[in-house]
Amino acid sequence: MGDADVVEYQVPRPDIPWLRWVWVAAVVLGILTMVLNWFTKHRIAWPTIGWMVIAACWFAYQRATAGRPRRLTADADAIHLPRPLRDIPWRDVDHVQAPTRWSDVVRVVMDDGTEKPTGFPPEYAERLASVGNKPLQ
Repeated sequence: MGDADVVEYQVPRPDIPWLRWVWVAAVVLGILTMVLNWFTKHRIAWPTIGWMVIAACWFAYQRATAGRPRRLTADADAIHLPRPLRDIPWRDVDHVQAPTRWSDVVRVVMDDGTEKPTGFPPEYAERLASVGNKPLQ
C-alpha cells in the first residue's frame, strides 16, 4: 500500500493557558487549608493532602497528553480514529456524505442509515471517498 492509498490528518490541540492558573490556585488553596487546619485544630489534614495528590496526578496526565498528536488516518480497510476500538470499516459504509456549507467534519453514512462523523475536515471528503472506493453523495 503506497502513500497515495492513505489519508492522514493531524487534529490540532488547543493550548489552554488558564489551566496553569487553575493548578496554581489549587495548590495555594490546598496549602492554605492545611496551614489553617494545623493552627486551628492542631492536626494534619490528610484528606486535603490526598486531594492534592489526586489533583497533581490529574494535571500531570493532562500535561503529558496535551502535546501528543491526535492523528486520523484512512486506508483501504477502514477509517482509523484516535480512540481505541472506534475504527469505521469501509465494508460497513454505504457512502461518504458530500460536505455542505455548514459542515465541520466529513460524515459517512453506514449501511443501516446512521451517520458517523470521521473527524476529518470537509475538504478531505473527496479523498476519503476515493480511498474507500465509496460514492460521494
